[in-house]
Amino acid sequence: RDFSNIQTQITNEQIKNLSTDNAILQKQLESKTSSAVEERIEKDNSLHSNQQQNQQIQTNQQTSVFNEEQIADLNDNHSNALDEKPSLLDFLRDHIPPFSGNENAYHWFIQMDSTFSNLKLSFDDRLKILQYFFVGRSMIWYSFNKHKINCYTDFCQLFTLEYINTKQTP
Repeated sequence: RDFSNIQTQITNEQIKNLSTDNAILQKQLESKTSSAVEERIEKDNSLHSNQQQNQQIQTNQQTSVFNEEQIADLNDNHSNALDEKPSLLDFLRDHIPPFSGNENAYHWFIQMDSTFSNLKLSFDDRLKILQYFFVGRSMIWYSFNKHKINCYTDFCQLFTLEYINTKQTP
Protein backbone atom coordinates (compact mmCIF):
# COMPACT_ATOMS: atom_id res chain seq x y z
CA ARG A 1 0.00 0.00 0.00
CA ASP A 2 1.36 3.38 -0.79
CA PHE A 3 1.21 6.46 1.41
CA SER A 4 -1.71 8.07 -0.40
CA ASN A 5 -3.84 4.96 0.17
CA ILE A 6 -2.96 5.06 3.85
CA GLN A 7 -4.06 8.69 4.12
CA THR A 8 -7.44 8.00 2.55
CA GLN A 9 -8.21 5.11 4.91
CA ILE A 10 -9.00 7.23 7.94
CA THR A 11 -12.33 8.96 7.50
CA ASN A 12 -13.67 11.98 9.31
CA GLU A 13 -16.14 9.75 11.12
CA GLN A 14 -13.36 7.53 12.40
CA ILE A 15 -11.44 10.57 13.58
CA LYS A 16 -14.58 11.86 15.30
CA ASN A 17 -15.05 8.48 16.98
CA LEU A 18 -11.42 8.43 18.08
CA SER A 19 -11.79 11.96 19.48
CA THR A 20 -14.97 11.06 21.39
CA ASP A 21 -13.46 7.92 22.87
CA ASN A 22 -10.23 9.75 23.56
CA ALA A 23 -12.13 12.36 25.58
CA ILE A 24 -13.90 9.68 27.63
CA LEU A 25 -10.72 7.73 28.31
CA GLN A 26 -8.79 10.91 28.99
CA LYS A 27 -11.28 11.87 31.73
CA GLN A 28 -10.90 8.42 33.26
CA LEU A 29 -7.14 8.64 33.06
CA GLU A 30 -7.11 12.14 34.54
CA SER A 31 -9.14 10.99 37.53
CA LYS A 32 -6.58 8.25 38.21
CA THR A 33 -3.28 9.91 37.36
CA SER A 34 -3.61 13.68 37.21
CA SER A 35 -2.35 14.26 40.74
CA ALA A 36 0.65 11.97 40.20
CA VAL A 37 1.46 13.59 36.86
CA GLU A 38 1.12 17.11 38.25
CA GLU A 39 3.36 16.25 41.20
CA ARG A 40 6.07 14.83 38.93
CA ILE A 41 5.90 17.80 36.57
CA GLU A 42 6.01 20.30 39.45
CA LYS A 43 9.03 18.52 40.97
CA ASP A 44 10.88 18.55 37.69
CA ASN A 45 11.33 22.04 36.28
CA SER A 46 13.70 20.70 33.68
CA LEU A 47 11.15 18.87 31.49
CA HIS A 48 11.14 21.72 28.99
CA SER A 49 14.92 21.64 28.91
CA ASN A 50 14.85 17.90 28.17
CA GLN A 51 12.44 18.44 25.29
CA GLN A 52 14.79 21.02 23.80
CA GLN A 53 17.71 18.59 24.19
CA ASN A 54 15.71 15.85 22.49
CA GLN A 55 14.80 18.16 19.62
CA GLN A 56 18.51 18.88 19.19
CA ILE A 57 19.28 15.13 19.24
CA GLN A 58 16.69 14.57 16.54
CA THR A 59 18.11 17.40 14.45
CA ASN A 60 21.57 15.87 14.68
CA GLN A 61 20.45 12.36 13.77
CA GLN A 62 19.49 11.12 10.34
CA THR A 63 17.38 8.28 11.71
CA SER A 64 14.38 8.22 14.03
CA VAL A 65 15.72 5.26 16.01
CA PHE A 66 15.80 6.04 19.71
CA ASN A 67 18.60 4.11 21.38
CA GLU A 68 19.31 3.42 25.05
CA GLU A 69 21.82 6.27 25.24
CA GLN A 70 19.15 8.78 24.19
CA ILE A 71 16.65 7.38 26.71
CA ALA A 72 19.30 8.14 29.35
CA ASP A 73 19.49 11.73 28.03
CA LEU A 74 15.72 12.04 28.23
CA ASN A 75 15.79 10.84 31.83
CA ASP A 76 18.88 12.76 33.04
CA ASN A 77 16.88 15.34 34.93
CA HIS A 78 14.19 12.92 36.05
CA SER A 79 16.27 10.63 38.24
CA ASN A 80 19.72 9.76 39.43
CA ALA A 81 21.27 7.10 41.64
CA LEU A 82 20.29 8.97 44.82
CA ASP A 83 16.85 10.05 43.65
CA GLU A 84 13.85 7.80 44.24
CA LYS A 85 11.72 9.31 41.47
CA PRO A 86 11.18 6.96 38.54
CA SER A 87 12.47 7.91 35.11
CA LEU A 88 10.05 9.19 32.48
CA LEU A 89 10.19 5.85 30.69
CA ASP A 90 9.50 3.98 33.96
CA PHE A 91 6.58 6.30 34.66
CA LEU A 92 5.15 5.69 31.19
CA ARG A 93 5.60 1.93 31.57
CA ASP A 94 3.56 2.11 34.79
CA HIS A 95 0.71 3.83 32.92
CA ILE A 96 0.84 2.25 29.46
CA PRO A 97 0.80 -1.53 29.17
CA PRO A 98 2.93 -3.16 26.46
CA PHE A 99 1.13 -3.94 23.21
CA SER A 100 1.51 -7.42 21.72
CA GLY A 101 -1.22 -7.27 19.10
CA ASN A 102 -3.61 -9.47 21.08
CA GLU A 103 -5.11 -6.62 23.12
CA ASN A 104 -7.89 -4.27 22.10
CA ALA A 105 -5.74 -2.04 19.88
CA TYR A 106 -8.24 0.80 19.85
CA HIS A 107 -8.35 1.12 23.65
CA TRP A 108 -4.58 0.65 23.96
CA PHE A 109 -3.97 3.42 21.43
CA ILE A 110 -6.36 5.82 23.18
CA GLN A 111 -4.74 5.11 26.58
CA MET A 112 -1.24 5.57 25.15
CA ASP A 113 -2.09 8.79 23.31
CA SER A 114 -3.98 10.24 26.30
CA THR A 115 -1.03 9.57 28.60
CA PHE A 116 1.35 11.25 26.15
CA SER A 117 -1.04 14.20 25.84
CA ASN A 118 -1.41 14.58 29.61
CA LEU A 119 2.37 14.75 29.90
CA LYS A 120 2.46 17.25 27.03
CA LEU A 121 5.03 15.15 25.16
CA SER A 122 5.86 16.47 21.72
CA PHE A 123 5.06 14.31 18.71
CA ASP A 124 8.79 13.80 18.20
CA ASP A 125 9.23 12.51 21.76
CA ARG A 126 6.20 10.24 21.38
CA LEU A 127 7.68 8.75 18.25
CA LYS A 128 11.00 8.11 19.98
CA ILE A 129 9.39 6.44 22.99
CA LEU A 130 6.82 4.29 21.15
CA GLN A 131 9.13 1.41 20.29
CA TYR A 132 9.49 0.56 23.99
CA PHE A 133 5.82 -0.45 24.20
CA PHE A 134 5.76 -3.16 21.53
CA VAL A 135 6.28 -6.83 22.38
CA GLY A 136 5.88 -10.10 20.51
CA ARG A 137 4.38 -9.93 17.05
CA SER A 138 3.70 -6.19 17.31
CA MET A 139 7.43 -5.64 17.81
CA ILE A 140 8.02 -7.50 14.55
CA TRP A 141 5.38 -5.34 12.85
CA TYR A 142 7.07 -2.20 14.19
CA SER A 143 10.51 -3.39 13.05
CA PHE A 144 9.24 -4.02 9.52
CA ASN A 145 7.48 -0.65 9.33
CA LYS A 146 9.75 1.76 11.20
CA HIS A 147 11.35 2.91 7.95
CA LYS A 148 7.88 4.11 6.85
CA ILE A 149 7.33 6.06 10.08
CA ASN A 150 8.72 9.56 9.64
CA CYS A 151 6.36 11.32 12.04
CA TYR A 152 3.74 10.54 14.69
CA THR A 153 0.94 10.83 12.11
CA ASP A 154 2.59 8.13 9.99
CA PHE A 155 2.66 5.86 13.03
CA CYS A 156 -1.03 6.54 13.81
CA GLN A 157 -2.07 5.73 10.25
CA LEU A 158 0.01 2.56 9.95
CA PHE A 159 -1.05 1.32 13.39
CA THR A 160 -4.71 1.95 12.56
CA LEU A 161 -4.44 0.07 9.27
CA GLU A 162 -2.75 -2.91 10.90
CA TYR A 163 -4.54 -3.27 14.23
CA ILE A 164 -7.79 -1.32 14.36
CA ASN A 165 -10.80 -2.69 12.52
CA THR A 166 -12.26 0.65 11.51
CA LYS A 167 -15.61 -0.87 10.54
CA GLN A 168 -16.20 -2.07 14.11
CA THR A 169 -14.71 0.89 15.98
CA PRO A 170 -17.35 2.60 18.18
